[in-house]
Amino acid sequence: MWHFSTGLNIGDIMPENAKTYDKMRPPKKDGNPTIVYFHVTVMGLDSIDENSMVGMP
Repeated sequence: MWHFSTGLNIGDIMPENAKTYDKMRPPKKDGNPTIVYFHVTVMGLDSIDENSMVGMP
C-alpha cells in the first residue's frame, strides 16, 4: 500500500495571529519539523575573477 503526502499550505504552519510569527523559528506542523524541498537551476555563469572574491584567505 502506498502513502502519498499532500503537502502543506501556508495556513498549516503560520500562526492564527500573523503578528506572532517569528521568522527565525523553523516552521512546524503539529510539533513536527517541516521538510522543504527546492530545486535551483543556474541559467548562466559569468567569468570568475579570483581577485574580486571576498572572504577568501
